[in-house]
Amino acid sequence: MHTAAAVADPPTLAGYSLGDLIGRGSTATVWAASDRAGRDLAIKVVPVGVGDSEGALALELSALAVTGTGLEHLVTVHEVIGIADPEPALAIVMDRVRHGTVHDLVTTRGHLHPGEVVTLLAPVAVTAARLHSAAVVHGDLSAANVGLDSRGRPVILDLGVSAVIGMPREEVYGTPGFVAPEVVAGQPVTPSADVYAMGALGWYALTGAPPPLPADRPELTDLVPEVPAEMAAALEQALHPDPSARCSAGELATAVYESATAVPITPSVGTTSETMLTHRVRELARSAGDAGSARSRRDRREELRSRT
Repeated sequence: MHTAAAVADPPTLAGYSLGDLIGRGSTATVWAASDRAGRDLAIKVVPVGVGDSEGALALELSALAVTGTGLEHLVTVHEVIGIADPEPALAIVMDRVRHGTVHDLVTTRGHLHPGEVVTLLAPVAVTAARLHSAAVVHGDLSAANVGLDSRGRPVILDLGVSAVIGMPREEVYGTPGFVAPEVVAGQPVTPSADVYAMGALGWYALTGAPPPLPADRPELTDLVPEVPAEMAAALEQALHPDPSARCSAGELATAVYESATAVPITPSVGTTSETMLTHRVRELARSAGDAGSARSRRDRREELRSRT
């Protein structure tokens, strides 16, 4: 598992002023920053590992930045800058999301309610489906890599391990508890690995902990009886140990949305009362139909039940 190096001083980047360390993921460090225009930014510094080509990784990230244009639930990437000293790395300049992450919120509250999980997971899964349709996988979706904006809307963060589908990787990336078992075993990162991570995100939000390994995993409804059976079935299918048995990201979005009524999320930092997201979540879930299947709701639900 690739991990970030020991934290040092922030790099010097022309045109940017870097401040405090504000985050540390499985692969990198994140620094508060601003540019000459005074924009509130975050700069993620990603080490270029052994066997990685800086040019290839920059190409991946640039492709993701272009793909993400206009996706409101994906953090905006402004620039990718190569760094030579003190070690080869890439600096990813993106908007700063100041209202905490799903990890922060669950740490504060213990867990989310099923309706809040609809508000969280449906937009994330729709965004992942759109990335997958453009041959891009995120590769490290987790509770720490999904932020919340001031209205409680989810924003996918941490683009430092994204990859073009089919491009080989020399190292295993991911966050323990959220990384798919086949990736841990050394298999390539695929859209199914993102689906597993989103299933783990839903499980984490509902229970307060990542899902156990399949052999030790109880039924979700035994842990959280108020979880609708359809939601539990969708998450358990996403967490299937066999990647070929998992649903697609679009199917996950649709199944989760249909399983419960969306309830607004109040961020743990800088909250406002204007977080009425049900209409927007409905639009996002409906749009997932293009990325998923055209089967009826009843057929999708029956398949989810039969495959978990």
